Amino acid sequence: MDKIEVVNKIKEIGVVAVIRGNNPEEAVAMSEACIKGGVTAIELAFTTPRAHEAIRELAKKYADNPDVIIGAGTVLDAVTARIAILEGAEFIVSPALDVETIKLCNRYRVAVMPGTTTLKDVVTALECGADIIKIFPGEVVGMKAIKAIHGPLPQAPLMPTGGVNV
Repeated sequence: MDKIEVVNKIKEIGVVAVIRGNNPEEAVAMSEACIKGGVTAIELAFTTPRAHEAIRELAKKYADNPDVIIGAGTVLDAVTARIAILEGAEFIVSPALDVETIKLCNRYRVAVMPGTTTLKDVVTALECGADIIKIFPGEVVGMKAIKAIHGPLPQAPLMPTGGVNV
């Protein structure tokens, strides 16, 4: 799936499940539970030991299912992003802005969502070609920050992450 289709599908789904397991097997089981429950955008965090194995397994299993999107999270650098992409990740999410990761994802037409809490980094992410900018940690900055950022940057596609609830 092309990066634009991935971004549109994530917007359609409306929520991304962030999966942090103690091992790849646990992460896969948690992902499967989310998918069965209707949350079909899955972000496997690289805080899970051997997260790339879980990404590989799920990407392979759901390769022919356009309703399920498997991505990688807590990606701190371009090397980790490339590993995730090679294992089948359709999107890359980072808790912080790393320009080289954005460049790499754009090179391979993979959706990229860097995180930040600053207006300066939102502008940098936009200039570098980020698809969505993750406002993190959501529980700290909240919806007021998103509203404030949208004042001068109404075009910025923002996604709160961390501590988000209904």
